[in-house]
Amino acid sequence: MDNKERILLSAKKLFFENGYDQTKTKSIAEDAGVSEALVFKHYKNKENLLFAVLKETIVSFKAESQSLIDYLMNDIAPAEEKLKVFINNRIDFLKRHYMPITIILRQMQFDQRVMKEVLLILKEKIIPIIHKVVTDWYLENHLDQKTQETCEKMILSLFSDLLLQKSIFKMPNEEDFIFEKLDLILKGVRYEKLH
Repeated sequence: MDNKERILLSAKKLFFENGYDQTKTKSIAEDAGVSEALVFKHYKNKENLLFAVLKETIVSFKAESQSLIDYLMNDIAPAEEKLKVFINNRIDFLKRHYMPITIILRQMQFDQRVMKEVLLILKEKIIPIIHKVVTDWYLENHLDQKTQETCEKMILSLFSDLLLQKSIFKMPNEEDFIFEKLDLILKGVRYEKLH
């Protein structure tokens, strides 16, 4: 690992532990075992470090999402199965990137540029997938058309709820948490045609 990578890793760790505003570049340098001048040489300022964390997470998200998107958009599996594959995939991503995602979500409250980047990813990558799966579910006669949009919103909110709950409570199994809530959503919105 080179100095630039160590600096970024230390920034992630300290932003997560202390918050962005409470973290000083001097602390990042000490944690990385480099001089503060080297931090500035590689990243110019603390804000650029934050955006390096954001960029790294976005690049990982996009790269890891493509095969999932291909499967969900083209596979002939039942919609409920697609939904479970999607949720398992995103839980796995959240587990592996929990620290930077938490930093980004915290910073969204204060920085409009971070908010803009996150909303762009939601609009381009997440919402179309959820919409496709829920539409397939509707076409399979499991949803009333009136509940389709509500179902999409509820599924999207599962992930924010997971992150919030995870930051407050110790959660041994994220899958159980999500699938318990998903089961409630699916049972609650399931529509059976009358014969």
